[in-house]
Amino acid sequence: MKKKISYETGLVTESKTTARLRLEQEATYVKMYVDDLVAILELPVEISGLLYELVQRIDDDGTLTLRSTTKKEIADRLQMTIGTFYNYLTTLVKVGVLKRIERGQFEANPYLLPVASGRQSVNNLINQVEFSECLSHIYLLERER
Repeated sequence: MKKKISYETGLVTESKTTARLRLEQEATYVKMYVDDLVAILELPVEISGLLYELVQRIDDDGTLTLRSTTKKEIADRLQMTIGTFYNYLTTLVKVGVLKRIERGQFEANPYLLPVASGRQSVNNLINQVEFSECLSHIYLLERER
């Protein structure tokens, strides 16, 4: 609380109170969604950390751009080798979570990783995804194998 006091009268002439509102972080929901997706696709549990990092970097149009410095930064943060990073990234492409467009550029599968329209957060979009769409798409992926 800030107070402005008059030097002439010694009384408080102005008072300002700042309230802080703490909102629940969206990261919890995104993390749970990623963990569930990894479990449904029967991927190694370790991939969930990488997928969580990648989801946060997906652009509004559904593209993911990974430069070599970004890849190294993510690998270091997750305490994995760059080789493991590439292996997990290749796995995500093979199962259809990501589609490789060109070197260092990927497209997110809109059935599995909702893409923001405008400036909506991933958290809001996860609530809009129908799980049945995800399951039917996974079924189609399994049939193609």
